[in-house]
Order: sequence, then structure tokens, then C-alpha cells
Amino acid sequence: MKIIHMIDDFETLCKESRELGSFEAYKRYTMKYSELFNGILKGLYMTQLENLKPMIDSRDFQKSLKIAENNYENNIVQKIINLVEEVASLLNFKEHFDIYLGLELGNIGGFSGPNPKGRPFIYIGLDRVIDQSFLRYFIPHEMNHMVRAHTIKGINMFDFMERTITEGLGSFCPIALYNMEYTVDIISNSLNLPSKEVSRLIDDADLLIDEITGEFGSILTQDKMKKYFTWSESDKDNKHYLSGYYVGMEIIKRLVGIGYDFAKLTIMPSECIWEKYKAITL
Repeated sequence: MKIIHMIDDFETLCKESRELGSFEAYKRYTMKYSELFNGILKGLYMTQLENLKPMIDSRDFQKSLKIAENNYENNIVQKIINLVEEVASLLNFKEHFDIYLGLELGNIGGFSGPNPKGRPFIYIGLDRVIDQSFLRYFIPHEMNHMVRAHTIKGINMFDFMERTITEGLGSFCPIALYNMEYTVDIISNSLNLPSKEVSRLIDDADLLIDEITGEFGSILTQDKMKKYFTWSESDKDNKHYLSGYYVGMEIIKRLVGIGYDFAKLTIMPSECIWEKYKAITL
């Protein structure tokens, strides 16, 4: 495991932004980690860097730097590294990989995706206040993504079924690895979603499963991403938040419940997982 600390380059960004402006300084910063940020822009923001200029210009980089420094001082970073090593062992993942400990715009806690050079990687955002208890859920989630994206060649995260299954595996990963009980509170912690919203998902589970699996075979658009796979505390539209994650979790939970091995499901193509799920629900 190679550990890449990005904080020094982000400190340089803070200094350069005073002379070059926020956008140009941030652009230079992302170019130092082009493979990482190309993946983030394509896979999460789903846009070009230039389209994020208003967000970049309004970002308080110095505040982000201070948050990251606090995460180092509070031993959060070492806890992350220890958990990454533990989860890699639990998932029986023995290949070399990179862990980026860095900062961006404060929106991304973690990311992993296919690497053009073939070396798996995981990004952990340190520009957010990190709750130690959350790491027990968050790190397994992101590590599961890394293992899956590396093992299944040509994985397409813009396929709606693939995104649902992959996020379901990531969200269920801590529950499977640590033998947690599948309760409202545990699901809430894994999804980082308020318990009352999780209860709404559970109450309407059958309806949501029909709705979301009905989208299987379609492309994941920005509208679908927003509807099924995003949530923030400012959302007030009364939709079922993170329903794509939840339905994916339910599919995996039901397969594990009848004896399927979670580690094997992690590296199984989504089409096979879906066929196995349909076979037990007919």
C-alpha cells in the first residue's frame, strides 16, 4: 500500500490562490493528481472542471486546510490507514494499491474508480470534519468500491444497474464484515442518512425495489443521479433520499441471507448478481 499525502500541495494551492486566483490555483493542484481528479470529475461531478468555477471561487481553501490539519493532529489519518489495511485483509485483497489522503472542494468523502494505469486506488477526503465512529462504515464502503472496480475489468458506473449494485455492495460491506445487525440505526450509519429517512425507505421498500430495478438497463443521467443517489441536509423535496443505495443494499442483503459469500459477491458482475436475486424472488 502506497500512501499519498496531498496536504502539502494543497497548502501550495492556498498560497498560489492569492496571486493566481482560486480557479487557476485549484486547476494547477488538480493537474498534480490528474488521474485522480479526472476520475472524480467524470464519475462524481459528471462535468468539466471549468463548470465548477463558481464553486471553486467561493471555496475557503484556508478553512479546508485547517480542517485537514486537525484531522492529522487528532490521529484521524492514522486510524484511516489502519482501517484500510484491516478491510483489505477482510476482503482478501492482496494486490498493491494507492491511498490518496487529500482535499478537494469539501464535497467528497471518498472515491475509487478504474485506473487507466491498472493500479487500484482509493481517495479519502480530509477537508471534512471526520467522526471516528463513521470511519467504521465509510472505509469499508470505499474499499469495497476499489476492490470491485479493479477486479471487474471495464466496469461501467454510468450503467444504472451497475451503480445500484455497486453502491449496495459498498453500503452493505461494513455490515457484512463486522457482522452488524441490519437495523434502522445501522442502515442510517452506513448510508449517513437520518433514521427517519431510513424508516421511509424501509416502509416503501417493495415500491422502491420495483421502481429502481425498472431502471435497470438504462444510462445513469445527472437527473437520475440526483434523484436516486444523492442527499444533503439542505434537501427539502420530500423524496426517498438515497433510494438507489438502499435498494442495492436490499438486493445484497437478501442474497447474503440465503448463504451467498459477500466477498465473492463483491467481485461478481452485476448481471450475475441480478439474475441470482431474481431467481430467489420469483
